[in-house]
Amino acid sequence: MTRSERRPQLEALLRQFLSTMAEPAELRRLIEANPEILGDDFDTLMVQFVASLRHQGEAEQAQLVEQYRWLLAECRRLGVSGAFVKANAYSVMGGFLRAEGPDEKLAYLRAPGAGRPDQSGRALPDARGGPGGRRRGSGPVPPQPPDAARRRRHDVARGGAPG
Repeated sequence: MTRSERRPQLEALLRQFLSTMAEPAELRRLIEANPEILGDDFDTLMVQFVASLRHQGEAEQAQLVEQYRWLLAECRRLGVSGAFVKANAYSVMGGFLRAEGPDEKLAYLRAPGAGRPDQSGRALPDARGGPGGRRRGSGPVPPQPPDAARRRRHDVARGGAPG
């Protein structure tokens, strides 16, 4: 099959890939079931898609897709399993490092799931947007937002019980 004959199949696969970005467990299964996702032709298609997003003024979405392109590069280098482990580790550490001050860092570590991404891989960048995730590609979403730690500090300062 020639490259031009494969293109419609790869475009359909890209649509499926983009629709599963918010569900890391499904995304992982999709990558494992379709090794062509890790090929050069799929990567070229992703580069073209990112360029199209940037041309349309969708820089945040383009950056998010670039993060998933990085994940695919890591899948090629480390294997799918290793890449997902690495992505989750970066997500967990990124949330800790972004926390402001020792109180927020401690609150982050005490948050349910902190340092222990669930089996769905929720620590990966979240493509959904809204309260459960962000459309910005500025990095993974920590298990507990920093403003929750600020609220808890405020409650303790008013005499409430700590977290």
